[in-house]
Amino acid sequence: MEYNDQYYLTHDIDYFLIFRGEPIHVASNGSIPPECIIGEKNREIQKMVYDAQINGGFEERKADVNRNAIIRILENTGHDNVTDNDIDNYAESFESFAKMGFHSYDTIGTDLVKICGSTDTGGVNGNFIMPQSIPSVPDDFFTVDTEKEKYWESSVLSRHINK
Repeated sequence: MEYNDQYYLTHDIDYFLIFRGEPIHVASNGSIPPECIIGEKNREIQKMVYDAQINGGFEERKADVNRNAIIRILENTGHDNVTDNDIDNYAESFESFAKMGFHSYDTIGTDLVKICGSTDTGGVNGNFIMPQSIPSVPDDFFTVDTEKEKYWESSVLSRHINK
C-alpha cells in the first residue's frame, strides 16, 4: 500500500538510510520522505527496527542527546520555559534509535537536525538487521550545512528536494 501526500503531511514517519557510510534515522515531522525511501521497503525496515527495540535484539550503545537543538526547536514552536522534562520527552524516541547505532534526526522544514547520535562507532549493531537492507543514498543527497549548524548547535543536513 502506497501512502498519499496528505498522509505524509499529517504523520510523523520514521525512515532509515545510509548516508556517507553512516546509519541515519529520520523522523519526517509531517514532510514527504525522499522518493527512494517511500514504500514497502521502508515499512519492512521499520518493522525490523521496531521489533528489535521491543525484543532487545541489539547491544545498547551510549547516546548523545543534543539538548540545545531540542530547546531551540521547542522555543521556535511556542514553548516557553522549556524544562528538563520537556527535553527528555522530546528526545525519548530519538535516543532509542541512537542507542541502536543510528544517528537520529528530526525534520525541520527541508533540514534534518541531529537530535541524538550514537557515541560509539561501528554503525547499527546487533544481528537483527542486515546493513544491505537499509538503502544507501548518494553522497550529494544532502548538503552538510555548517551555517545552520551554528544556529542549531548540531549537525544539519539540508535535503535536496529534487532527489
